[in-house]
Amino acid sequence: MMDDTTDFEIGDHVLYLLDGDIGVVTDVALPVLGGVCKEPYYVEWYIDPQANGWHSAFHSESESRVMVLLGGQRETR
Repeated sequence: MMDDTTDFEIGDHVLYLLDGDIGVVTDVALPVLGGVCKEPYYVEWYIDPQANGWHSAFHSESESRVMVLLGGQRETR
């Protein structure tokens, strides 16, 4: 599994590629003892708020990217 624990920060706006929903990252789980968090980002979605919760930037089966940065605190990333 890919390590995506440092891709997004709190306050970043993200796009979920599988359904087109836009959300904001409101929390980031830090890995414990050098481990990798499988779903390190808590995202609050605008179109489907029932899907709010912890997510990964990568698909659980194919490991392809499913969440991308739209904008955030550091626009130059």
